[in-house]
Amino acid sequence: MITAQLFLIYYSTSVIIASFLHLIHLDYWWIRIWDFPHLQVALLTLIGLLIWLILGLNVQWTVVLLPVGLVAALLY
Repeated sequence: MITAQLFLIYYSTSVIIASFLHLIHLDYWWIRIWDFPHLQVALLTLIGLLIWLILGLNVQWTVVLLPVGLVAALLY
């Protein structure tokens, strides 16, 4: 189960970063590329939230902030 927890932590973190990375006002391609796939990132966010709900992992309180970040990314 540790592998599933680590995968979910990395997945959630990367989706949250991808969701908000385009807010940085730099003209590097690896930042500007995230201006366009909003629907795809929202779908990945929703999938991450569903996995958090299905697994219902008992984790530390710091990791509980990841689903909160996913909700914020989905609402944005």
